[in-house]
Amino acid sequence: MIEIKLSYKPGCVLFYVMHCEEGEFYGGIDKDMRLFVSQGCPYRELMLRTLINKCMDTDFPRFTTEDVWGVPLEQFGFAKEGEVYAAAASALSLPDPCKTCK
Repeated sequence: MIEIKLSYKPGCVLFYVMHCEEGEFYGGIDKDMRLFVSQGCPYRELMLRTLINKCMDTDFPRFTTEDVWGVPLEQFGFAKEGEVYAAAASALSLPDPCKTCK
């Protein structure tokens, strides 16, 4: 079973802890509005979807992230900007997971 719980971490706007068979992993949004996930997280797309779901209806001007999620970030509304991907909250979306299956 996979469980993702909202938690608290200083310096983060949003922080989640994922508990699963493989261990405990983290993901969130830091004070610079950068989405992150702990290295080795086996369910990175699930963590990304959890974060984007919370970001979509906010007043924050934009979010950034690195290409660490294992899925094409463009399908979630991000666009490449130099070394990072960026998106306004209004541009974010949660694509149908069946369309991303291969």
